[in-house]
Amino acid sequence: MKRTLVRLMLVPLLLLAGGCWDMHEIQNISYVTALGVDYEKGEFTAYAQLIDFASIAKQEGGRKPGPTLVWVGKGKGKTLNLAMNDLYKTAQGRIMWSQLTLIVLGENVLKQGISTFKDAISRYREIRFTPWMFGTKMPIEELFVVPAFFELTPLSTLSHNPKETYNQHSRVVPVRYVTMLSDLREPSKTMILPSLDIMPDQWKKNGKPETKMYIDGVFAIHREKLLGWVDNDRLSGLRWMTSQTSRTPLLIEEEGELLAVLSMEDPRIHVNDYKENGRYFYKIKLSIEANLVEQVASSDEEKLKEIAEKLIREEIERTFRSGIAMKADLYQLEYHTYKSRYKDWKRMGAKGFPLRKDSITDVEVSVRIRHTGMTRGT
Repeated sequence: MKRTLVRLMLVPLLLLAGGCWDMHEIQNISYVTALGVDYEKGEFTAYAQLIDFASIAKQEGGRKPGPTLVWVGKGKGKTLNLAMNDLYKTAQGRIMWSQLTLIVLGENVLKQGISTFKDAISRYREIRFTPWMFGTKMPIEELFVVPAFFELTPLSTLSHNPKETYNQHSRVVPVRYVTMLSDLREPSKTMILPSLDIMPDQWKKNGKPETKMYIDGVFAIHREKLLGWVDNDRLSGLRWMTSQTSRTPLLIEEEGELLAVLSMEDPRIHVNDYKENGRYFYKIKLSIEANLVEQVASSDEEKLKEIAEKLIREEIERTFRSGIAMKADLYQLEYHTYKSRYKDWKRMGAKGFPLRKDSITDVEVSVRIRHTGMTRGT
């Protein structure tokens, strides 16, 4: 009886001893850090970026010498899920998607519609909702091998870590996957997706050009349909209509003469809509702080302020017209009416919200130069 009791007591211990039966050795796992999605000739293409995580780990005695090793895999299939599964054929081990921090969408797949691929990403349990989202017009394979500075990993590039660059030079707000899904589900919102490109020769390493990524514009998406693409030149007004803008430069010129450079910060935007003859019109009030960071020619503070206000107003109007040309509401004016006058929006929105070039009737800009350094009063 006593022996039977002892045996019964040992059974739970034996079960606990087998607790690591499904353990995977980390050196046998390939972690995907970036996923690229494109579409061509009736097939989806999935690009997977793998990096050598040994180069990320802290090394005793300093950083590991030599460039970080990067692999880019390419799978094809009738659906995105099948394209991702196609990568497994030659993976040489288990592939994990839990470390994914970047998703890049090619222009061709955006033209097919977001619904053609978002379901596969959202349902895949290993992929979180936090990766940064970008679109691109260029081959995704080339983006995935752009090197970082100082032989660091791709995790230190703009695509994997866009927030730091945005805080220093605010142009287009970085977007995470969860934000993208949220915007797409709002019937009144236009999704603004940053677009990546490569600049081949702005930086050199040991005298030789080295490619670096930059944001060259945005894709505008409404109700999961791609409306078009806007380049940086036509997009300059968007920074003034974005409350997240942290710091952005403004060149002050008068009649071709360069006067100064202002660093613009923390815009505060107020949109007022009103209805007239069955249409909605908008008045925009913008107040923004400025620092004088460089003065090239003698000019008083009031003059700089006046020119800055005029330039900002012109940029806001020009970018709005660029969006309207492709039926894109880049400033989310429709969303403003959706929140404030839902019944009217619902009645008018069935046929498409009627924004036109003259829908903005007034843009009031107020600039406050709060710091001029040693040039104050000149």
